[in-house]
Amino acid sequence: MEKEIDCLTDCFADCCIKGNILELTPEEAGFLEQAGTKVRELLPPNLKSGQLFIRTIGSIRIEDYLPKGVGEYLLMSNCGNLDGQLCGVHNNGQQPQVCKRVKSGSRDCRKIRGD
Repeated sequence: MEKEIDCLTDCFADCCIKGNILELTPEEAGFLEQAGTKVRELLPPNLKSGQLFIRTIGSIRIEDYLPKGVGEYLLMSNCGNLDGQLCGVHNNGQQPQVCKRVKSGSRDCRKIRGD
């Protein structure tokens, strides 16, 4: 169930800040780096569709299916496209697919916000 969250007034850009892990293609990671974002590859891009990746963080085992061509990247800095708490590329179609997938007010958005 989606909660009414207005991108321009209610978004805290929690998904765009240092420490988050994003599913990106290498091209998307490069786009973020060109904007000044520091990223570190955690899982290399998936070469096959439906390939299972398993990793352990502390005592937590994470199993994840990544789409073909997508890897996991850690934001080592806040996204370089941020203008305060707003995305500077939100409306120009250049944001990575992960940004398009995390819709304002969606379950993923609320989970990142801690709602």
